[in-house]
Amino acid sequence: MLHGFAMAAAGYEEPSGDGPDALPTELAVYHYEGKYGTCVGLSWVTGDKAAHTRMAYDEDEDADPPSNVCGTVSPGATLMETEKKVSDDYYFWIRHEKNGEVGDWVGSVGSTLE
Repeated sequence: MLHGFAMAAAGYEEPSGDGPDALPTELAVYHYEGKYGTCVGLSWVTGDKAAHTRMAYDEDEDADPPSNVCGTVSPGATLMETEKKVSDDYYFWIRHEKNGEVGDWVGSVGSTLE
């Protein structure tokens, strides 16, 4: 019981059972000029405007799950600058997170424009 008390004291909240309503769709890359060269940005259509969107990347196009989670944007956002260079040749995924629950990863898209 002490474990539960410590979690409650640290601000832990049980998931409410009200996760993301839908997955993000239409994940695409764009390029922008970053501090160290041409970088990759991501755009998508939000499936749940009340959910945060988390981004991940991996060198393996078929990674399941992707190994590097590296950013989260606020609910309703549809763009994210990854700060990863195009020349690094990564693949990218996104997923929604809401009320402590996560949706499936959506991706993978490569760092080059197609």
